[in-house]
Amino acid sequence: MNALKNERSSKSVTDDKTVPPASRQQQLPLQLELDICQQTVNAQNHSSDQLRRLSNYLMYVCDEERQRLANEIHDTLGQNLLALKIDVSMLHARTRKNHPRINHRAAIMMEHLDVAVANVREIINNLYPPVLKLGLLASVEWKVGEFEKRHPIACTLQVDGHDTDYAPYDGYSMPMIRILHESLKNVARHASANCVNVALSGVPRRLTMQVVDDGVGIHPDHLCKDGAYGLVWIRERIGALGGEFTIGTNARQKGTMLTVSLPGRASA
Repeated sequence: MNALKNERSSKSVTDDKTVPPASRQQQLPLQLELDICQQTVNAQNHSSDQLRRLSNYLMYVCDEERQRLANEIHDTLGQNLLALKIDVSMLHARTRKNHPRINHRAAIMMEHLDVAVANVREIINNLYPPVLKLGLLASVEWKVGEFEKRHPIACTLQVDGHDTDYAPYDGYSMPMIRILHESLKNVARHASANCVNVALSGVPRRLTMQVVDDGVGIHPDHLCKDGAYGLVWIRERIGALGGEFTIGTNARQKGTMLTVSLPGRASA
């Protein structure tokens, strides 16, 4: 029995000697460093997830605030301007024969009021276009028409399927209009294009929109340059909705192709 104990004790001492004390001292700081690195990575991932959630929430709050401001401007300033325009119009009509100077001033006031009403309508459309209440397809058609009115660039809309195919996606009206607005704004500012085509597809369980122009195209370095916040916003917004976003050179011809796709369940 004593011999067996001596043998085990000798083996234990031999095993301890196989790992030099200096190596054991080096392993402890290395493991500690690895643990700290892992904790740092976990903390960064958690922080990134929290920032992404905050960004999504801020985008939602921004949309809600846009709608609230648009409704308030329409119900207060818009209605007051309309009432004032009616009064001035009545004054203009009643002074046409007997008070030419007052009639002339009333006509000038009516012109100013027309400009003010048009400005208010433009502000409301920029904040939350009333056409959004008519659904996605009507909103996209309106936006394409507005772009053609404001810019010397031909803009066409290609819609696959029937109008009823897009009813399930009406919940995406606001984000899709904002994305289309940002895309067309980039075309007008940077593309030097002669025409741009917007293609909309509502295949089952997937909504896809492509914006293709015949301009100078986009360099890959420009996608990540400072100040390209419009593209960053589009990427974040599509990601928050569970969709996909790509942008690059049009393979068929020169120019840029931007593609966004969203799942069928509208959760915007």
